[in-house]
Amino acid sequence: MILALAICLSSVPGVASAQDAELRERFEAVISDLNDDSFKSFLAAINTQDMLSRIYGTRDVAPQVKSVIESDFKPTVQQMYLDSFPRSGGEIVGEVLAYRSDAGRTRAVVRFSLGNYRYTYHVYELAMVGGRLRIVDWINYHRGNWFSDSVGLGLVMSMPSRPAVRNLINKPDLSDGLAFQLGELFKAVRDSEAGRYYQIYDGLDESLRQEKVVIITDLQMARLTGDSKRLANAIQMLTTYFPDDELQSLMLAYYYIGVRRYQDAIAELERLELSLQHEDGVIDSYKATAALAMSDITAGEEYALQAVAVEPELELVWWTLLRARVRAADYAGATEALTELADTFGETLTPVVLRKDQFLKVLADQQEYRDWLAARQD
Repeated sequence: MILALAICLSSVPGVASAQDAELRERFEAVISDLNDDSFKSFLAAINTQDMLSRIYGTRDVAPQVKSVIESDFKPTVQQMYLDSFPRSGGEIVGEVLAYRSDAGRTRAVVRFSLGNYRYTYHVYELAMVGGRLRIVDWINYHRGNWFSDSVGLGLVMSMPSRPAVRNLINKPDLSDGLAFQLGELFKAVRDSEAGRYYQIYDGLDESLRQEKVVIITDLQMARLTGDSKRLANAIQMLTTYFPDDELQSLMLAYYYIGVRRYQDAIAELERLELSLQHEDGVIDSYKATAALAMSDITAGEEYALQAVAVEPELELVWWTLLRARVRAADYAGATEALTELADTFGETLTPVVLRKDQFLKVLADQQEYRDWLAARQD
């Protein structure tokens, strides 16, 4: 997979210190390196021992497992990083949207375009150590976890002894029988055996089903298998027992849009914005689309206008505004979006093109559109 990354740095109030400026410059160099399909500077910015310490944490990882990952750590990180993205039919294009600095640590918000107006987000925790850029860890909102937590859980699951299982869910008094049962569940995940996994899960003690690690594991298995009923059950467990898990907000937003729970989708998109501490045109466009799907035309247009105000250089926001204006029957206002799409982004918006879009075909028969088209042909 080719990972092409573009840079779009937002301004941050105040004057950055010299060290902040250097950090950002070096992080941009990492992004540029990835843009050339090279992980050299990315991997160099990860300190092996520090990252392994975060991965192991308080987890009881078997010595044999530690030996395997430590012997080939950087190539393993690279492959895990690539595998952590959703499937994409083309390039994955990332943009650095913003930096946030606090207590000697800096977080960089990065948005990845997956094609067809699909996006995901990472937040990187950065630091300067001894004059060198350090990528401390990162959040992957597609997976809903920190990189170190994801790897750590996978290492425990690769050889889940009973002490390791008890440690993982912080229940030192868990009975041998339940620890064995949970260990077998993790082995089924490790071996990608969905049938065996669900056979064990369905017989799992209810108290264990409510453990967060089990819920997250079940969610990942349901997404992997594509079983809609299992996925709905996993979502219900997550939102019942851990309703405030902001790292799952993007996944939940996409899920709710897919099952037409649009108000829930908007709530999760707002939670995502709070988690990122950044507002962008994509999230506002998604909120507009959800509102329009509920026939809340007023809210849809408001979200679309906000998307344009926040990120006018993003093509998606103008398509969103166009659809909102057409739904509102504001055909004169729709021509503003038409002009931007044609002049700035080179879109061809002939009647034939509009009639192929179920949401825009009505515009092709409006006088305002005919006048707009005629003026451009003069």
